[in-house]
Amino acid sequence: MITKIKIWKPLDTIGGSYWFENLSLTDTNFVFTYRKDKERDTKIRIICGGLPSFRFTNETFLGGYSHVDNLEEIEAVRPWCFYTVEDSEYLKKISEDSGGLSDTFNFKHYCIISKDEVLDLIYSGRVDPVVEILIDGSVVESNDPGHHSLDS
Repeated sequence: MITKIKIWKPLDTIGGSYWFENLSLTDTNFVFTYRKDKERDTKIRIICGGLPSFRFTNETFLGGYSHVDNLEEIEAVRPWCFYTVEDSEYLKKISEDSGGLSDTFNFKHYCIISKDEVLDLIYSGRVDPVVEILIDGSVVESNDPGHHSLDS
C-alpha cells in the first residue's frame, strides 16, 4: 500500500506554517491549538468530538511519512500544513488492532505537520473536524457556522 497525502483546506483563508501551542480536553472534545508563525495573535483551533485515535510525533521523525508516494509534491507546497492521508498505514494498523471493527466507522486520517510536530487524527469520515481561526482570542472564522465556539 502506497500512502498519499492530499492538501486539506478546511477554510479558504487558512494557510502558512504554524507552531503547536496546546492540547486540551473538554467534556466532549479534544482541542488542538496552533499559533501562526510570525503572527502571535493569530491561532488555529481544531476541535474534535469523539476522536477515536491520535498520535503526536516530533517532526524530526516525520510521523512515519518517509514512505509517502507524493512527498516531493507535498514539500513543494510547504509551509502548508493541513492534509488528509489516503491508503493510511495508521488506519490499517487500527483496523488490525480492532479486528476490523474500526472499518465499519468510515474513519478518515487527517495530518497536521507544524513547525516541530506531526499530528495524526483519526476522525469520523462523515464530517471534518471543526476548525476555527482566532485573532486576539476571538473566533473570526469557522468551517462549521452552526458550531458553537468554545468561547461562547
